[in-house]
Amino acid sequence: MNHTKRPVLKRLACLAALLVCAGCAPLYLPPVPEGRSSTPAPRLELAEGSGLGRTSLGALELRLRFRTVPEAGWLAPDATANETEAALPLPGEAEPEPGLWRAVLSFEGRLVRQFTLEVP
Repeated sequence: MNHTKRPVLKRLACLAALLVCAGCAPLYLPPVPEGRSSTPAPRLELAEGSGLGRTSLGALELRLRFRTVPEAGWLAPDATANETEAALPLPGEAEPEPGLWRAVLSFEGRLVRQFTLEVP
């Protein structure tokens, strides 16, 4: 009779341990808190007049005017901190095919703005 009680007691002990351990899971705290940056992420703000256009030769060009610039050299190594305009030629053909063209500007992994241009 003693042998029949042992498996039952083992099963009850396992069930009790399982319930106790499952109840502790929501109370878990990580040993090291996640680091938080005290400095805000740099922002890039565009001013009016930014857009997708064409150069005098007909190639596509992204013209940007900035309201705020994160730091000197962020756009190019020789850029100054107060540089507020940039003209970036888009890669591709000198004479783009007719249709709707789009350019997307992102900074620090975030979408800043999407530009569109209809080429006749």
